[in-house]
Amino acid sequence: MGQKVNPLSLRLGMDSKNRHNWFLDKTYANALHEDLLIEEYLTDLFQEQNSLKGHITIKRKADSVHVYAYMYSLESPYIKEITTSNRIVEIKKVLEKFTGSNVFLYLVDMKAFFQRPPKDSTYQGRNGSHALRFMEARTSIPNKFVQYKNRPYFEETFHVLDAAAGTGSVEIFSNFIAAQLQKDFRHNLFLDFLGKIIQEFVNIYPMLKGIRIQVKGRVNGSERSTKENFQAGSISLQTISVKIRYSYKPVFTVYGVCGLKVWMCFDKISK
Repeated sequence: MGQKVNPLSLRLGMDSKNRHNWFLDKTYANALHEDLLIEEYLTDLFQEQNSLKGHITIKRKADSVHVYAYMYSLESPYIKEITTSNRIVEIKKVLEKFTGSNVFLYLVDMKAFFQRPPKDSTYQGRNGSHALRFMEARTSIPNKFVQYKNRPYFEETFHVLDAAAGTGSVEIFSNFIAAQLQKDFRHNLFLDFLGKIIQEFVNIYPMLKGIRIQVKGRVNGSERSTKENFQAGSISLQTISVKIRYSYKPVFTVYGVCGLKVWMCFDKISK
């Protein structure tokens, strides 16, 4: 049953943290349409700036709209660029046209927090030894894959996985995979590399129980549609109390459209 439907809908009763918090009277339909426009606009904006979109939280009050957008910039820090110019003012004006209210925009670039592992000296005091062992295991992962070091996505893959596993944002991870599949002609090289490193991340992150990646289509330019599956750890789709993060993306490659599905399983939901 869990594999035939969207795994998020099965867990609404257990994990129902809504990203849209409204205080409205009778304008539900209009607010829903405006939220969809806001998400679509920010998604296109991040793609133009070579940034990965994470989750977007929208909170509405009587006279204002607060938008919290989480992203991961692959090249230069996007937030630094727009804050030093008038770009942020232009974005807010566009959002205000959608809503007709004052818009407060908060951009969070996860690259600033997960670009590199923190130093060992940061972890002292209570549970310092556990954190130190975690950082030692994390910093040793790239050394196990030195044969892939010349690939352009080598370092960024580890940082994106840190951000996805640390924040539970499967959207960032799936958007990163989709972007690489669109740019790379040899999909198998990237997918094989990805299948190996997710094994290491599942072993060291205590809250991360499993990752599954499924790509269906003309992968690597095959004549017929094939299905590639990569899994590390366990994905308990039938256990309702397990926190599942799921994402589906259509990937537009040079060989045609491929379907990308990503599952990330975390520890049980505490009620």
